[in-house]
Amino acid sequence: MLILLLASPFMAMSVSSSSLTITDSTLSSDATTITLTIRESGGLFGSASGDADVSVSYGGEEVWTTSMPFAVNLKDGYGDYGQLVLPIVSFYSDNAADDAKYIVSIDVDGASDTYILNSAHLERTVEQVKNEALAAIGEGNDCDGGHDNCVIGVGLRTWVGLPRMSQANDPDPRPAPLVHADFEMSAVLSKDGVTAIEYPTVTVTNGEAIWDSESGVYGSGSAEVGDFGSELSLPGSVDDFVIGMPYIPRDDWQENDYGCYEFTVTLTQSPPWGDRTAHTASKYYELVEEGGDEDGSPDTHESWNEVSSC
Repeated sequence: MLILLLASPFMAMSVSSSSLTITDSTLSSDATTITLTIRESGGLFGSASGDADVSVSYGGEEVWTTSMPFAVNLKDGYGDYGQLVLPIVSFYSDNAADDAKYIVSIDVDGASDTYILNSAHLERTVEQVKNEALAAIGEGNDCDGGHDNCVIGVGLRTWVGLPRMSQANDPDPRPAPLVHADFEMSAVLSKDGVTAIEYPTVTVTNGEAIWDSESGVYGSGSAEVGDFGSELSLPGSVDDFVIGMPYIPRDDWQENDYGCYEFTVTLTQSPPWGDRTAHTASKYYELVEEGGDEDGSPDTHESWNEVSSC
């Protein structure tokens, strides 16, 4: 009977042909590769194997092609399957978006399929940086010069990610997070061109930020960014529950007199995640004495006020 089946060209094609379907894509723990799960259906004589022709397109344009060995040599409760591993660095071009998706195509000996890769795995390029310097306020014995309260330090914060649409109740929203972005960041607080605080360079890899804490002067030296929002705090050595983070004491600044301060954050990314063009965010603050009057009464307190420029 089998000989009769094979004698018919139609029946021979029916029993030997198979189809491949990409059913899943998984990001590696270090976010460097994407593994495709490919299942086979049809075909009675063996499983698909050989070289797989693989291509990836971004926004409708082909950005990478290759050939790699493939075999349906694994099995689970759903049936037989094979896997292909795609190195993201080989095909990444820019952030995945609704109008710019990454689509992978495979072909193994005429059996082919296409699959839209998970956009969340392919958002890596920073498009927006924001920053803020919060004053830590002391009272009484914390203050010199007879002030009732004073600025005893600053807490430095940054936000890194993708722009969000402004809303009526949030006209200047923080960026949306990038969970898997890699970048380097520098942060400097200065007055009249003189550095007050130069924070150690922060290196972020797959959401893990590290920097030299200088034995606790600059926090713990590590943080996570992206999983729970776009904020990346740059902590100091003294906890302050009012501002919600450890601050850098004013006594540790290289310049701490009254005047206008500029807080600048600069972020760069190496290819393929970015082109090393710097993303820069700056804010300006006046450190002043207040509370006196025209009759010569002394100033009673210090304040740290955001201004448009210095």
